[in-house]
Amino acid sequence: MSTSSRTRPSYHHGDLRNALIEAGKELAASGGPEAVTVRAVAKAVGVTPTAAYRHFASHADLVDAVKGAALARLAERVGAATAAVSGPDPVTTATMRLKATGEAYLKFATEDTGSFMVAFDRGVDHQPGGDLALFLANSDTAFGQLRESLDELVRVGYLTTEARVNAEFVAWSVVHGLAHLTLSGPLSAMPAADYDALVDKALCAIIDGLHARSDADPARVDVVEP
Repeated sequence: MSTSSRTRPSYHHGDLRNALIEAGKELAASGGPEAVTVRAVAKAVGVTPTAAYRHFASHADLVDAVKGAALARLAERVGAATAAVSGPDPVTTATMRLKATGEAYLKFATEDTGSFMVAFDRGVDHQPGGDLALFLANSDTAFGQLRESLDELVRVGYLTTEARVNAEFVAWSVVHGLAHLTLSGPLSAMPAADYDALVDKALCAIIDGLHARSDADPARVDVVEP
């Protein structure tokens, strides 16, 4: 038996499309999103490029499919994490759910790095504003779940409507930046215990900061006289 036949990923008849998508995720994990090509995924699964092209009309079509599967996987992780949260009171439950959203996001980035990298790859055909429009239009994404967690904080009285404005972008920026520093920055070498403490501190800072903004008078501006 040849080496390629021993290592070739198996797939059920009729499930080649999903096998190719999974191969794309693995290629992204080892070589970055640019490693995801029709020829490469076909080789990884053990079929001809012609067979792969029966499922994906172009390289962009393949990348979009891998990206869509990755974002769906992220949404599942976040949804499962928030659904498992139950606190002693509505406010605690809501803050715990927001924290669980960030924890699940970071865990996905470190445990399923290929999916994370391709999910947020802008690509050569990226259209400015396109990603944001996609996130805002779809409540089933992880971003939509983040927005719902923040809306819940408003409903239970933890956040004011003024403090709620654009809070999802603040929270997302902190967590996404932390993810990238972990995957390809200086945090990659941080000891596990220190990293866990950092994650906890960062997420608590988001939650506490939003509440502090809610307690402030939004109409008040302190001016320091020269």
